[in-house]
Amino acid sequence: MSNKHHSESSHSHNARKKHDQQARHYEETTGNPWHESKGARIGMAVIAGIAILSITLLFMSGIFHF
Repeated sequence: MSNKHHSESSHSHNARKKHDQQARHYEETTGNPWHESKGARIGMAVIAGIAILSITLLFMSGIFHF
C-alpha cells in the first residue's frame, strides 16, 4: 500500500484540535476559583458594575447617608 495519498495533516489536525481544547480550558479556568465560563465572568462583572454605579448614585442623591 502506498503512502502517496496519506497526508500528515489529519494527524496534526487531531493534535492541534486537542491542544486548542486544552488551551480553551486553561483560559477559562486560570485565575478563576469558581471555574466559571468566560461569558459567566463577563456577566458577573457587568452586574457588579451596575451595582457599584447604583450605590454611588444613591449616595450622591442623598438617599443613603454614610
